[in-house]
Amino acid sequence: MQENKNNSNKDLEKIDQDINFHRIIIFLIIIAVVFFYLIMKDIDVEDAAQHWGPVGDFFGGILNPIFALFAFYWLTYSVRLQIKELKETREELKKAAAAQEESARHQKAIAELENENVITQKELLALQKNTLLSQQKSNNDQQQQIEIQNFESLFFELIKTKNEAINMIRMSEKLGGKEEYFDGMNVFIIKVKDLKNSGLNWHGYYENYLIDLFSSYIGICNQIMILILDNKKRINNSRSYEDIFKATLSTVELEIIFYSGFYNYQLKRNVEETFLLEALSPNLSFKENNKNYLMKSAFFYSREAFGFNHEWIEYFDMFDPCNFIYYDFESILRDKDKFNRIFNIYGFDDEISKIDDINSLRDLVNVRVLEYENKLKMYDEMDSEEFELKNLKDEYNSYINKLKTLKSINITRELFFVLKYKINDLSLKKFCSND
Repeated sequence: MQENKNNSNKDLEKIDQDINFHRIIIFLIIIAVVFFYLIMKDIDVEDAAQHWGPVGDFFGGILNPIFALFAFYWLTYSVRLQIKELKETREELKKAAAAQEESARHQKAIAELENENVITQKELLALQKNTLLSQQKSNNDQQQQIEIQNFESLFFELIKTKNEAINMIRMSEKLGGKEEYFDGMNVFIIKVKDLKNSGLNWHGYYENYLIDLFSSYIGICNQIMILILDNKKRINNSRSYEDIFKATLSTVELEIIFYSGFYNYQLKRNVEETFLLEALSPNLSFKENNKNYLMKSAFFYSREAFGFNHEWIEYFDMFDPCNFIYYDFESILRDKDKFNRIFNIYGFDDEISKIDDINSLRDLVNVRVLEYENKLKMYDEMDSEEFELKNLKDEYNSYINKLKTLKSINITRELFFVLKYKINDLSLKKFCSND
């Protein structure tokens, strides 16, 4: 590049020298012509006129070729100079093209390096991302492990507190004129027995004698279920903790929890979500006439509360199609009382308890209606004197009333369920009001 610049400067200096040289030559020729003119101006033109033509021709013949030669020289010189400049320009263009091509190769190489750098950066970012995800997973696992440890610590502490609460429950009763004291599980056994012996009015007995006595114990059990349910999503084997809690509950504890759910809606919902009553048999009783005592009120819970206990399946399969909200449960209770007056459904010889479906109930009613109609027909066919003599008027009226009563009963699935399981009236009322 520097060499081309030096050559160009030399050419310019040579051209300047040539221009100056030819300027001097032309200047000298002009001086010579002027000098010749000054010499020749004193010659008589008229005498030597015939000699001016050849002189002019002489000078013209001398000067014109000289000036033409100068012009040709400068023309060829400029052409040669242009050819040289074009050659140099082509060389410069080739060099520029080569430089541009080299620059393009460099740019391509740089682009490839940048692309490799981008790929490397992506790989580094992916590696960093995987590392962060791994760290995050590790942190989550560690956090989950801490949460499980905290949960287990609190869970078993509450189990311990529950057992301590059982031991702290105390009561006294007068037996044979003497004050007797009971504590712990003995209180559960005595109070559940008294509750069942209270008959249809167990709601009143529970409200008056048991709510305060077992409130602390029920509160702890409820907190254990809340703890399990709150951690259900975070703990994969939460069902095992439900089973552990169930294993700590005796039958009488389950019964107390069962009755407590009628007065504590949150407890009821937690019992249903944890299947807490799964081990509770529907046939628990202290006396024969208390058989199926739990079934009189179990419909208050959803079937989920009893888990997969097959003894409750038939019960809820019969209950689920019923719609006590649609029907006036007061009329259902009235029809139940009508049945009780005629069939003595709370007696030992209970025909209703032996019936398995609503059609059998209708058949039973029809048989009894036919029986009463035959009785009345027989009375109608009797002689009036004989009728009066045997004093059958009251009996006759009784059959008429029973017949009217039977025909006025609306036999529905709801009524059949109430009759079949001798449903507690207050439980049914509470169920309908809660829904």
